[in-house]
Amino acid sequence: MRRSLVLALLFYGLLLTGLATLRGELVALALPLAVYLLAGLLSAPGEMNLEAQRNLDVERVAPGETVEVRLRLINRGARLEELAVHDEVPAGLEVVEGSATHLLRLDAGASIEWTYRVRGPRGCYASVTRLSAETGLSRRSVIRAIRQLVYRSRNSRQAIAG
Repeated sequence: MRRSLVLALLFYGLLLTGLATLRGELVALALPLAVYLLAGLLSAPGEMNLEAQRNLDVERVAPGETVEVRLRLINRGARLEELAVHDEVPAGLEVVEGSATHLLRLDAGASIEWTYRVRGPRGCYASVTRLSAETGLSRRSVIRAIRQLVYRSRNSRQAIAG
């Protein structure tokens, strides 16, 4: 159940009980909940208008070699106070340097960029970037920047779609 719904039910329960029983202390207990709900609604993240770009230093490599993944986010919307970025590393690949997950604040019109390195066995891997902005009471999520990486043997001459 959503936090805001639980708080709203608790607020209205205390308020109605206090009014029905004419007990001012129950109405007074409901006031901090009302303030918290109002603050949460006012600070809720708006529509996320983010551009995510993922670049790989190579698209095809030999198994066991590392690949640099460069992720860039551009905020084309309003300021995001708390933005969780999770660049999902596909099963079979391991992050050997840096981090694929970040928690940050992104001002309107601002951009941020970081890199990390992955390594893995032979195969074709597609990764996805999940972005979510949240406050204590609300959350918005989007998925961006799908990109493919191919690990193939050095002797392979087959054309692999990328």
